[in-house]
Amino acid sequence: MYVLILTGGIGSGKSTVARHLERRGAIRLDLDRLASEVRGQAGVVEGLVAAFGGCILTSEGKVDATSLAKAAFVDEEHTLQLNAIMHPAIERALERRLVDVGSSCAPVPLVVVEVPLLTSADGYRRLADEVMTVSAPETLRAARVVARGMAEPDVHRRMAQQMGDDERAALADVVVSNDQGLEVLLGQVDTWFDARMAAGWAPRRHPGAGAGR
Repeated sequence: MYVLILTGGIGSGKSTVARHLERRGAIRLDLDRLASEVRGQAGVVEGLVAAFGGCILTSEGKVDATSLAKAAFVDEEHTLQLNAIMHPAIERALERRLVDVGSSCAPVPLVVVEVPLLTSADGYRRLADEVMTVSAPETLRAARVVARGMAEPDVHRRMAQQMGDDERAALADVVVSNDQGLEVLLGQVDTWFDARMAAGWAPRRHPGAGAGR
């Protein structure tokens, strides 16, 4: 089982890449969904309330993702607090999920894990054979997200708390650019996919670096 960590800033097109790889036969895991599950865990809820207050809870006592984002992405300090609470729990959940996929009866050549924020690079990279990042100019990414309905100030506030493309590229094994249209983007992805398939999905990191192998 070959594990690809796929990352990119908001509006970069990483979900487009993930869906394309899924169409080519990959299993797709979305850390946003895992994060949603983790936010419901008792210890995590308590930690988030201690850090950000009861205003992040719904009337039923559940963590509201929108309220949490508004509280956490106001500055770097609050974002780091969020990461310190969430990332270890998400990593554990991801590792369990990869083990489940790897032990399934059907052979799975590729698992794609969408990681919106590669702030805990070592934690996620240790589970991966390779890290791919999708890059695009910030102005283009902002325009895409605003077109999807997010308020422009919220977009820029979120971007300010994320790594820049140069930082993500420094942590990645491969970079694909999404600034020349869908056909060019997916052409780069297909070139990568075909090369790995031709190599028989041979692990690229040391034995034991990933989960479920």
